Amino acid sequence: MGASMEYTFLYEGSTVTVDYQITENVAGMEVIFVRLKTPVEGTWKFYIYSLTNIKGSYNAWLPLKQFSGQDIYFLKSDPDITLTVPAAADGVISVGAYNHYTGAAYYESGRGYSADGRIKPDFVAPGAGVYGIAPSGGVKVTGTSYAAAYAGGCVALLYSYQVNVKNSQMINHNDIKAQLIRGAVRSEYMVYPNPVAGYGKLNIYTTFNMMRIS
Repeated sequence: MGASMEYTFLYEGSTVTVDYQITENVAGMEVIFVRLKTPVEGTWKFYIYSLTNIKGSYNAWLPLKQFSGQDIYFLKSDPDITLTVPAAADGVISVGAYNHYTGAAYYESGRGYSADGRIKPDFVAPGAGVYGIAPSGGVKVTGTSYAAAYAGGCVALLYSYQVNVKNSQMINHNDIKAQLIRGAVRSEYMVYPNPVAGYGKLNIYTTFNMMRIS
């Protein structure tokens, strides 16, 4: 349920299309899509205001660089609250990336929390310069997709252990997520959870060790 409108600037030749979606299906919030066709070069400013007396807030995101180009950016941006769907969804394990060579956060990894204040990401995994497989052989790859794949492998190991060794037939994603969070490595110099690393750095070895103790 929503509405759509289009406005064309006569002299500039640019067209702006605005689509309203009253409730999206993840958090139930209102979503507004703004599309610019043949935008004139320069600084674009958008004024957002409410038609009711309810005080609210808003967040804005740009499309991925692969879809929008390298020359489109916010003049004043906030690196936090940069998570997007599906990482911002409540019923998933959200994984950020970090550089496991230096221990530093990967600067292009989406940060939390979610727009409605839920703790995301849940944790971070290696995502900068990790080894992957290509037709030509082993390659180094970088990105949060590879951190998510790394975490997916850890989830598979943990799930296999719980079902085949512990005979836990009722294991679900909440149990898996809780165990991975429990085994995450946390620095004594940081406060957890935090918007960059969630509950810490994924460490499947520590997770299994803690299961042996408990």
